[in-house]
Amino acid sequence: MDAAWGVSVFQFRDEDWKAHGNQTGFVEVIGLARKVRLSSHAVSVIVISEDLTFLTSFAERSLKGRLFVWTTRLLLVTRLALSDLRKVLSTRWTFSMMNTVALNVEENGRSSLYTHLPYSPEGAQIYKLGSWSQQFRLFLRSSFEIFPEKYDNFHGGYVNITSGVWAPFWDEKEVMAADGSKVKEYSGSDFMALDTIAKALNFRIRQVPTKDFVEVTQRVEERVSFIASIYYVVLVNRLERHDFTYTYQFSYESFCLSKPGLRPQWESLYYPLAHQVWAGTMTVLVIVPVVFVVIAHLRSRWDNVRTLDFCKLSLEVFKTFVGQNLTQSAFKTTSARLLITAWLVFSFIIGVAYRGNLTAYLTLPVYPPRPETVAELVETVERINMPSYGHDWKAFFTNSDSPVFQALGRLLFIGPSVHEGLNLVLEKNHALLCSLRYLEYTIAQDFTDVNGQTKLYIGRNPIFPSPAAWPIPHDAPYKPQLDRYLMAFAEVSF
Repeated sequence: MDAAWGVSVFQFRDEDWKAHGNQTGFVEVIGLARKVRLSSHAVSVIVISEDLTFLTSFAERSLKGRLFVWTTRLLLVTRLALSDLRKVLSTRWTFSMMNTVALNVEENGRSSLYTHLPYSPEGAQIYKLGSWSQQFRLFLRSSFEIFPEKYDNFHGGYVNITSGVWAPFWDEKEVMAADGSKVKEYSGSDFMALDTIAKALNFRIRQVPTKDFVEVTQRVEERVSFIASIYYVVLVNRLERHDFTYTYQFSYESFCLSKPGLRPQWESLYYPLAHQVWAGTMTVLVIVPVVFVVIAHLRSRWDNVRTLDFCKLSLEVFKTFVGQNLTQSAFKTTSARLLITAWLVFSFIIGVAYRGNLTAYLTLPVYPPRPETVAELVETVERINMPSYGHDWKAFFTNSDSPVFQALGRLLFIGPSVHEGLNLVLEKNHALLCSLRYLEYTIAQDFTDVNGQTKLYIGRNPIFPSPAAWPIPHDAPYKPQLDRYLMAFAEVSF
């Protein structure tokens, strides 16, 4: 390893492979090489073998061990028939897509340099870069470098992508073509971004069919699809399966609930006053007549009031409470009149407050409290639904250190589509977890009446803002080209 430049060179030979029992220990060497690659400025790898089994195993293990990125240069030194060499270079991702050059020693003593170009004016091909003579002289063809750039121009080739309907980011509909056939027409911000990149890099889009958003990323993991051109939130457990492009936007995961209905109007007679005020008022209504009786007993005179007339005293107190006339002859002593005066003041204050609040409740109905935060959500609903891609979210919440997120993970149920989930929200005590913009779009499109009213609402506080990007295969060699354009889009939007 050159410490000044941070350049490391690793050699893999089939003798090493055989010495490590073909498999045992060989994986450890690849793991060590990857650690060095991560810590070095540049790494060059030299593989020397004429054994097809070894080359196949190396290609598989290096891909699984994530040994190569585009900046890692691989020189394959071999002595194979040209047909076998073409097969090896064209069928293995490590040799066909990565920065790989093969030096093939031929029978005449000369050696030829080959590389696989997945995209060229003639399509995918094995291209001869030059030759190496016995006098150790290198002859290169045309203007190609020894390790040519493969992805600055796709030369009109097809690039497999996967996506799903997720308006307003990606939408599709069938339209009638000029020849009478039905074709799909795409729209949305992510499609426009991909279409712009396709024109800049000169490739054509070929969509791989998928049934749901789980398959969208599965095809990327299998390297059948080179890009999942619909944004996904960058989660740690997703990074274990695939990479992401430059994070060009943020996603706000939010929840949707059904609006609580108004209480029956007759209940407005009770709600103008708080529970404590009602309890205190009822208590005073009982105590005041008792106090009048006690005063009468202490003074040993009744003033037209007898012990059996307690009900009449209670009626007098209640009459004044609801604003009726007072029978003054029943209260002639000073103490009784002071007490009734205090009672009248109390009744006036309570009555004014009650009538004012009652008028307000009847004029401007107030909706009951509704959950607006995640902590309130987990205490309110029976279940939280999420579309098929939510398994990663469930694992993320369940493994969180936050008790609120752990409770959210326990309530999370994966499966229903967004439309099915919104219908369940209307029918049951359920919530739906989804990205904010898609929720807003779907509710506006399909769950809002002609008057602009909807029975659904979105929580005021999103769960948290999350960086989002396009999924791509691990260590995809064309990532720098995608990142450059996505970064430009992000800079323009800001």
